[in-house]
Amino acid sequence: MEFQRARNEEQKSIRREQIIEATLKLYEREPLEKITLASIANELNFSRANLYKYVSTKEEIFLWILSSDLEKWVKKTYDKLRDYDQLELKTFCLLWSEQMYENQRFLKLFSILVSVLRSNVTTKSLEILKQDLANSFGKLNLITKKFIPNLTDDELKLFNEYQIYYAASLYSPAVSSKNQRQEFQTVSLLEAPPDFVSRFAGYLEVIILGLQSKNK
Repeated sequence: MEFQRARNEEQKSIRREQIIEATLKLYEREPLEKITLASIANELNFSRANLYKYVSTKEEIFLWILSSDLEKWVKKTYDKLRDYDQLELKTFCLLWSEQMYENQRFLKLFSILVSVLRSNVTTKSLEILKQDLANSFGKLNLITKKFIPNLTDDELKLFNEYQIYYAASLYSPAVSSKNQRQEFQTVSLLEAPPDFVSRFAGYLEVIILGLQSKNK
């Protein structure tokens, strides 16, 4: 595309989405560590100098994508659950887990977040990420509170932290390739890769029951 400098917030938002889209195209073909600002600029048909007008590191783009995917997951989960008046705990956990599993790119990105934060990330980018996380989980808390009303704000924060980190750790073994699954099945000493939805739903139930027991 021909480069034209964005002059207003709407144009900057459009440019940001173009940068995200180009980075994701590269990410589909190769791991994050092999992606460079030069390759992103080439995908966009920009010069690196023009790309630097919007972003300083590829890790910053990674955080953009992570925040965007989190926002989409929260919206889908909120929309899925908001029309129910009440749900049994098992059903709530199952529906939540299904929505989480549908957003596999977010799980994949979150699973490598720590390594990204240890690399070339600016303080400003971290502050923006923290605010994005707070905004997204704040909305999610509204729907969680509807079905689990006896959780305090601090317990909701713990629930969010526990479930998101477990989801990321469960993601890799749960989505292993078909060949890997066959290998697991032929070696009796190894446990087969877990089913993400059922395992994660069970984990959520345990966490919620544990948090609720503190209030009794």
